[in-house]
Amino acid sequence: MRRIGFPAVAITLAIIAVLGANRLPAQQAMTEELRNVVLFNAPYIIAETLQDYGFLPPSAVDHLLRVNFDKNLLGADNSQHAFNGYIPIRIPTVYYSIEETTASDGTGFYYIGYYFYHPNDTGFEVGPVGDRGHEHDMEGVFLIVQKATSWNPYGTPVLAWSEAHGALIPYYTPGLVDPSTALSQGGEYTWGGKILFRYDPAANQYRPVVAIAQSTHGTYMAQACGPGVTLGPPHTDGYGYNTSSGGTNVFGSCVHHNRWAILYEPAIDSYPFVGLPDWENGNTYAYRLDELATSPIWSSRGSGSTGLFTGRNIDLGHGTYGAEFFTPYAGAGDANPPWAWLGGGGTGGVHFGQGGWWYSFGQDGTIDGEGHPAPWPNFLPGELLMDPQNAARRFFPHYWPSGYNEPVVFN
Repeated sequence: MRRIGFPAVAITLAIIAVLGANRLPAQQAMTEELRNVVLFNAPYIIAETLQDYGFLPPSAVDHLLRVNFDKNLLGADNSQHAFNGYIPIRIPTVYYSIEETTASDGTGFYYIGYYFYHPNDTGFEVGPVGDRGHEHDMEGVFLIVQKATSWNPYGTPVLAWSEAHGALIPYYTPGLVDPSTALSQGGEYTWGGKILFRYDPAANQYRPVVAIAQSTHGTYMAQACGPGVTLGPPHTDGYGYNTSSGGTNVFGSCVHHNRWAILYEPAIDSYPFVGLPDWENGNTYAYRLDELATSPIWSSRGSGSTGLFTGRNIDLGHGTYGAEFFTPYAGAGDANPPWAWLGGGGTGGVHFGQGGWWYSFGQDGTIDGEGHPAPWPNFLPGELLMDPQNAARRFFPHYWPSGYNEPVVFN
């Protein structure tokens, strides 16, 4: 069992912050308090995997890997190394970023990104629609966590985005956000779905649940499924969280019936993490959390600086620049790092698939209940990482709780 303890000193620091102690402006070094916030809100991840052993590539392209899993920062060889099974670093890894805002009364928010890297997107085929995929793939989720009282110093996720091939799909927590008013365009069925939670006995708290589709790695907040749950809009293209009478710890498939999946759960740094074999397509594994700002992804973000990224350098704001694409072996590059996630409504249609409706944003993804891409706002380059509070105010202009427009104390 993962034993996740939150040190008393960290809890004390968090309580002080909630009660409104003076804070240093614009901190740049990760603190134990913020690290615990990231760990406390880190999601359960249901990741589909390829189960056809007679078909290449191996399941490893669906695993959560480090960008430098092959011990180098040459993006052009990642896909080949994954297909050939050359993966000397196999520990499941999730990258993260965090921004904190706070007011004198302790109200405020945490904006936390969790980013998932795969060496290859192997495409999809749904009826007449298909895509051959591309090298590299980075998807993820971004949680907007409202600070709470001292009994819950690490906050509660109230809003989220998920990245699915260019679209940044919005979600809300039932009972904490009014879905009819919070979005810029309004209406409950213009959301991608809800944020649902599963109890984590090791941490004695509830975690949000994320679903990742196999091959394309489109990422979503997992939606309710199972006996007694109607697969009506809005729901997502991927595994879902089984909220039936089978119990709160049961996972199941919503749209993709009979698919294998790995369940990932977060763990503290001292946990004895286990690497995944090439063909692993089930079971439960712990993932480690690596800060994006201190990772090779961020230090190598310039085009051609190490061979990890290519394309033009785009202005991310605050005097910072980063390249548009991961470097492939061939072609111009199709996979974007998080600072190049721009969102928007996407394009696509609806196709009736096995067990429910398959939604498509050009490649794969989710569209609204009417069968049309929702008119969700675009992000500015770098905005999600550098100014997530501003992105949230533009995306959810009618959501205005206490502390939503407070000074940034960490980014």
